[in-house]
Amino acid sequence: MTPGRSGGISAVASVLVALGLVAALTTTAPDRTVPARSWVRMHVGETGSIRDLSLRVLDVRVATTVDAGGTPLASTEAFVVVGVEAAAMRDPVSLTGVSLDTSDGHGYDPRGEWSSAKPPTPAQPGFTVAGTWVFEVPRSRLAGAALLVENDGAEFDWYDRGLRVDLEISDPAEVGGPVSLPEGSVRVSR
Repeated sequence: MTPGRSGGISAVASVLVALGLVAALTTTAPDRTVPARSWVRMHVGETGSIRDLSLRVLDVRVATTVDAGGTPLASTEAFVVVGVEAAAMRDPVSLTGVSLDTSDGHGYDPRGEWSSAKPPTPAQPGFTVAGTWVFEVPRSRLAGAALLVENDGAEFDWYDRGLRVDLEISDPAEVGGPVSLPEGSVRVSR
């Protein structure tokens, strides 16, 4: 063999090994569409904890209009406005694993328009953040909705627990008027 040819074979072998590693990592990575293996079930007002985070849902409001800073936005469906406070316990927490789950299995991410109302992140250990997540949900799916909070999406949390908060929405017809969103806040918790 000539030196050039063995170098080419070596390069091809390296690429094949790298592709094999990528394929192995992809197939063993947790599927973010599959919920956490175990849920800590909670109600509004209760405090629950998972590995790096302690969370309490303060209040839940359902409205057709949300106003943040004088810019109202209306929906033909319903906005579910969830006020929360969260404390980072050991490591910084970004609060990215948040969604609203309906009783018929549909999931909704928080709307992005009101970033100043969301809990400020990353939350540093020793601090508690408070804020509001807003979800737009069809009225027919409101009854039985739950807030799902998991560890940050970039983490390997395949076997971790998640928080499942029953939002206690029973009558989809009970949709209120405009809701004003306060700014998110941070306070020292220890």
